[in-house]
Amino acid sequence: MTASNEFLVSIHGVSGDGVVLLEKIYSRLHGLTTSIKSSSVYRVRKVYKHSKHIHDIRTFESYDGLVAVTKGSTDMELLPFFEAVKTIEKDLKSELLHRSVNLFLLIFSDQVLMTPELTIPYPEFHRKPEEIVLGAELWGNYMHPILKQDLNHLARKFIGSEWGEFYRQGLRLEDIKEPNTGDSTT
Repeated sequence: MTASNEFLVSIHGVSGDGVVLLEKIYSRLHGLTTSIKSSSVYRVRKVYKHSKHIHDIRTFESYDGLVAVTKGSTDMELLPFFEAVKTIEKDLKSELLHRSVNLFLLIFSDQVLMTPELTIPYPEFHRKPEEIVLGAELWGNYMHPILKQDLNHLARKFIGSEWGEFYRQGLRLEDIKEPNTGDSTT
């Protein structure tokens, strides 16, 4: 029997697509899990400097989107789970004509891994308030295997900072309207 692995996945979606997009992602993630729950949803607006190309006249990039973190359990192992999450992300980007949809596997049980494709825990996630604060909301007592501090402690530095605005309570499967399959059995 395979042991259950707990995880945190952050969901980032463009604000214009709203909660419907986050609910679609959440529903698809649910298909990989034995249990799942969501943090609150926050709207995050960022402007940051970048230098993607030396001749690019755009030196600033902006992001205006909704963010939630999900905590769940799965019987899958790390690499197959990661591939399944990336497939969900790729499929949704294709469905949404390459709109901004990003899924980040932040934590997978107490595993530590560094490969060209995947680093667990997700690098720098403890420095991003939209991930560490929402992760602490769901799993505050989780001990970061590298930093040796729990998520509640790591999130404290963002208390009082303006990193996002509360948008709504967490996502719930019972609120998600599944497409009508035509099955009329009651």
